[in-house]
Formats: sequence, C-alpha cells, structure tokens
Amino acid sequence: MRSGLLWVIPKSLLLCVEEITGRRYSRACDRFTARMPTSEEAMVLGIGPGNPVIRVVHAAFDDNDAILEVSESIWAADRVMIIDEYDIPRDAAAAGISSDL
Repeated sequence: MRSGLLWVIPKSLLLCVEEITGRRYSRACDRFTARMPTSEEAMVLGIGPGNPVIRVVHAAFDDNDAILEVSESIWAADRVMIIDEYDIPRDAAAAGISSDL
C-alpha cells in the first residue's frame, strides 16, 4: 500500500475472499511460536531486544484443502492473551479426534 492511501474492505476478509474466488472456507490452522524478536521487530514494536514476541501464522483452506489465505502476525508477548476455548466431546475416540504428537 502506498503512503497516504487507505484501503477499506467493505466486509470481512473471509466473505471477500469467498466472493472473489467462488470457493468456501472449510478449516483454518493457527500456529503460535514464542521467540526472541529480530532487531527490526523490536524497533517496530517498541520493545527491548530481550523481550519475547509471539509469531502467528494463519492458514485457511477450502473443501479441497487448497489454501485460500495465509497471514503472519508478530506481537509483543507481554501484550497478548491467548484464549483457547472449545467443547470436549464425551467420547473422544468415537469423535475421531487425533493428535499431532
């Protein structure tokens, strides 16, 4: 984006991507990594080089497992709260839940 221009997306990114591509979101994966910042990240975020950051890579997929969207975010770790809330099925084995481990 050029300096001085403001781009406004008229609706959520998800809806815009679906409308433009004709494909539908079916799942997403967010990967969180805690690490020390690069010197540029520390400068941009206004933190010391010894303060950790959280890097998030978000990927969204359609019904055919083709990528619709990928984004990366870097946050100062002391300014983030991650809430992971989900239902737990009564019978996890019957629900087909597997582990990445």
